[in-house]
Amino acid sequence: MEEALVRLSEVIITPQILGRKSRGYSQGFDDIYQVLNGKVEGNDLSALQDICDAALKFCFAESVALSLLGYINDEPVFNWEVAAGKAAALVGKIYSPRDNTPCGTALEMYSYQVFRHPERHYAWVRENGFVVPEMITMPIYKEDMQSFGTFWLMHAEGKHFDKEDIRIISMLLTLINKALRKKAFRKALTFS
Repeated sequence: MEEALVRLSEVIITPQILGRKSRGYSQGFDDIYQVLNGKVEGNDLSALQDICDAALKFCFAESVALSLLGYINDEPVFNWEVAAGKAAALVGKIYSPRDNTPCGTALEMYSYQVFRHPERHYAWVRENGFVVPEMITMPIYKEDMQSFGTFWLMHAEGKHFDKEDIRIISMLLTLINKALRKKAFRKALTFS
């Protein structure tokens, strides 16, 4: 018998991240950030993939993705546009609903959210067989504050995000926002 879905408050653990011990400053990240910034400034379309790869490496994540909001049959969905790690095999093959998903919740709350086993609350996550020990979702908005998508990372069982991850992800998100405001990048994406 399948377990009933739990309340959202039982899977959101965002406040806990501030109390976690940080692993300390990530050596080498600032150098990579400057390289990535140069790629975005130069309209190098590989920059978004490189940003996902950097998040995977420096946050020790299992999966990273940039999910952009679009429409299929007039229904709002997220398309996994660019990804690294385990999620990379699903780029362009999976569309998650806008509502009732961790990404949708981050957009609704206008701030990053940290989840522990969100499949316990979100039916879509569970129905698609995803087991997500821990996940961070960072909302992305257009200049007019319209929803654009999310940048998200997942950890494997036994690993946890900390304040250093928030710093790294936030810095990478500034590059994603800069890239998504450029026509060359938007033209290369499915949903833009």
